[in-house]
Amino acid sequence: TFESEPPVQVNRFADVRSLNGALKQTIVDNRDQPRFGDAISYRVRVSEDGTVTGYEPVDSSAEGAISETPLPKLVGSSTAESAAIDYRVVFTERGVVEVSPWWGWSYYE
Repeated sequence: TFESEPPVQVNRFADVRSLNGALKQTIVDNRDQPRFGDAISYRVRVSEDGTVTGYEPVDSSAEGAISETPLPKLVGSSTAESAAIDYRVVFTERGVVEVSPWWGWSYYE
């Protein structure tokens, strides 16, 4: 489960942007096929080395559709003290993957 505050975090904007792109590419590269249907969203935690350390469905639709995403097989391990960042991952109704910082880009500027 995720707390309401950010984790011990990655603060440099360049790192946030780099991890954002890497997470999106990892998801696209590891999905079996694009997911079509209602948009679903997840909160995904990524450590500063790019390891996905957890995810949480935003609502019940996302919870029921987790098997249609590559997220479960992407989770690796990391220590709780590792710097990390949370991202919002959206699988849109058209099969597009959108990734952005959970707290918004302006939080890191």
